[in-house]
Amino acid sequence: MTVKKEPVKITRIEFICPTTNTNTSVPLSSVSFRAKMSSCIKCGDNTIIDLDVGLCPACNRTHPVTILRSF
Repeated sequence: MTVKKEPVKITRIEFICPTTNTNTSVPLSSVSFRAKMSSCIKCGDNTIIDLDVGLCPACNRTHPVTILRSF
């Protein structure tokens, strides 16, 4: 018998607000994503993902997040 598994659903992004130093979260629907790939002679291929979480509920400011992954 095969058990059917439901896919993982991400509903919120949680982070520590750098202004108030408190743990806070925003719904995934308010987050926008941008990705870019580049090539580097020294470190190989890189993927850069920018997350924009919108206005932080803890301080009412924006906190851009950049994730860099090297291959």
